[in-house]
Amino acid sequence: MKALWDSPAGRWMSERPVLSVALVALAARVVAAVALNVTDTWSLAPDAGQYLAVAEAAADGRLEVFWLGYGESLYRSTWAYTGQVTALFEIFGPFRSLGQAVSVAYGVATAAATTAIALRLVRVPFALAAGLLVALAPSQVLWSSVALRESLVWVFLALSGLLLARLQASSDLRRVLVVVAGLGGAYVGLVHLRSQTAFLMLWAAACALAVSPGPRRSRVVLALLLLVAVPWSVGRGVADLEFLNRSVGRLGTVRTYMAMGAEGAFVASTPYVVATTTTMLPTTPTGGGVVVPVSPTEVPIVTTTGTPDGGSGSGSGPTTTLRTPTGEAQTEVVPTTTRHAHVLDRPIEESDDGQKFVVDLAGQAVAVHNDLSASLSAFPRGLVAVSVRPVPWEVAVSSRRSMAAAESILWLPLFLVAGAGAWVRRRETGVVAYPALLTTVVLASGAVTHGNLGTAFRHRGQILWALAILSAAGAQWWVDRRRTREAG
Repeated sequence: MKALWDSPAGRWMSERPVLSVALVALAARVVAAVALNVTDTWSLAPDAGQYLAVAEAAADGRLEVFWLGYGESLYRSTWAYTGQVTALFEIFGPFRSLGQAVSVAYGVATAAATTAIALRLVRVPFALAAGLLVALAPSQVLWSSVALRESLVWVFLALSGLLLARLQASSDLRRVLVVVAGLGGAYVGLVHLRSQTAFLMLWAAACALAVSPGPRRSRVVLALLLLVAVPWSVGRGVADLEFLNRSVGRLGTVRTYMAMGAEGAFVASTPYVVATTTTMLPTTPTGGGVVVPVSPTEVPIVTTTGTPDGGSGSGSGPTTTLRTPTGEAQTEVVPTTTRHAHVLDRPIEESDDGQKFVVDLAGQAVAVHNDLSASLSAFPRGLVAVSVRPVPWEVAVSSRRSMAAAESILWLPLFLVAGAGAWVRRRETGVVAYPALLTTVVLASGAVTHGNLGTAFRHRGQILWALAILSAAGAQWWVDRRRTREAG
């Protein structure tokens, strides 16, 4: 190891750790993006087609009539990402590689930000290891090499951590206000990407700000300002409590929808025989379509008798015409598969005896349990699923699940070393508090909301940067302790 750091490449990397990690991350993602385009392999991230399709429709000015019942909603709820892709499509045309380029840029930025934060906590070699873990983790490379919002979610979270890490006891009010403004901006960005992550980030950041180095009273006041003013300014109520109140009463609904029909479901569906109901599915909004029951792998769309752009056609599904890097046009049907789209807004029915249920794609009723005891019962199994599953010895029925299982080998030791790092460096709250708090709330919320391994695994990727930093602290502590014993 010493020979590696003494080599010219090792010295260059140790002198420029952030840049080195960024270049490695960029190279890995460019190779992956090019390989996916050359081989035309998109089955590893089928959701990417949806973001490209709505961005193309928005760029063409036909968003309001595209994918009626869902297209415009998807665009608005992920505007922080799809808006950027739309702008590029308007300038250069609908090239798939443009959407990939946006994701690549944010994936690289996440790895660089991870390294920058780690440098404030550990020595250069360990900071490089933390950054390289984020730069080269297979899932991180894949999800930031296709047109998915994931890498933009990561970078908002990581940059929030970097802002908090830069606070010192001697920081003046102006600097602290800049940090608060930056945290507010990250929250607003996340609101337009993934609402539940925005809520978790807001509270984790506010708590971390309150315990950051400096005058305690002023830090607490600014933390309250962040909690109260920022969500209220974007219409989400004081401290985002409206979202919390709305979510808590529907946790069972979310788990049930995400589990129905999913390959990796870990929440058992309970069939329910219905005699009569008091609450029915909503009626068709407009356009002469028919509202159909949905499973968690399908979005609640309205089927129409025309194509997404309003013309005549078979109505089998929305299509998109994207261009390859060589300029060749490819028309494809957009897969209507998403497990996380507006689950809180999906329909619930209620029988005369008070039992709530939902209807799956086959028209079968599935009981829903939204009481506290049901969520507490789901927590242990859910926590294992969102933390370490799928594991290699589970039966895998798809290549995506096999790849996730192979990477999951790294997660359990990563959690253990990160836990040790958070404990031994617990007094350095400016750097440690936010990653530790965010990791905790993401896992806890995921344990009571996720119903399938695919969504759980993807959402776990939101905290890899935090685990990398904390595990670097744990690894440095272990190495130093071992050297001390050997020297003694």
